[in-house]
Amino acid sequence: MDGRIRTTLAALVLLGCSRVGQVPGLENGGTPAPVRDAVAAAVAGDAGLPVDGGEAGILGKHSSKFLGTVSAPPGILGKHSSKYAVTSFGQSPYANGLVVLTRPDGMYLLQDGKPITATTDDSGRYDFGDKVIPAGQDILVTATFPGNRLLFQYAHATPGDNEADVDAAGTYVTAYLVARSNVSGRELRSYDHRALPALRRQTAALLESGELPFDPDHFMLGRESALVDVYAATQARVPALAQAWAALLGH
Repeated sequence: MDGRIRTTLAALVLLGCSRVGQVPGLENGGTPAPVRDAVAAAVAGDAGLPVDGGEAGILGKHSSKFLGTVSAPPGILGKHSSKYAVTSFGQSPYANGLVVLTRPDGMYLLQDGKPITATTDDSGRYDFGDKVIPAGQDILVTATFPGNRLLFQYAHATPGDNEADVDAAGTYVTAYLVARSNVSGRELRSYDHRALPALRRQTAALLESGELPFDPDHFMLGRESALVDVYAATQARVPALAQAWAALLGH
């Protein structure tokens, strides 16, 4: 799988994600307590993290702020084990969950030398508030879940408010786009971002119909290559999805 996603996921392991699958470590069904503790230590400067991703600052005409929602199906939210047979791909808001900003190479974005983090509210909404970053960057908005699972959404930071909703469909699209970017050597920002919302809707519909097989374990640390493999196999069966990606990728 693409080295940049792998580095991003490895960086999250340093925040404590590698030991957060146990029920006793959960707080209010949201981000596992070990992750919260590790982030608190990082923010306090007590943990060594890859945090040279750039400094945040005051919102202005050349800066970007991120906000949005995080939702996930039951198998990722932790309401069922990974063996749960998903008969309906309904997604629910992720309350009290940790959200972080990184570059595609895994480096954390900073404010005052500390990693930028946010927590979702009861409706699954996050808002980084006054934690803004310079516009023009490619970033991943990443949410952490019980059982070592992650969802992430690619976004190109534009001046002002940036809405970036994180869910399973967006994670498939992001994983595949970053993988193809790495293979081609093209920067993420060079692709036509206007095509991404439609690809995400197509992907969501395929998840709902079952044409794109959903396995919660594919969202676990160390299993990220499965996302790309399953998504690529689905394109081979669904010409409309393959054509949409071919148009975006330029082949």
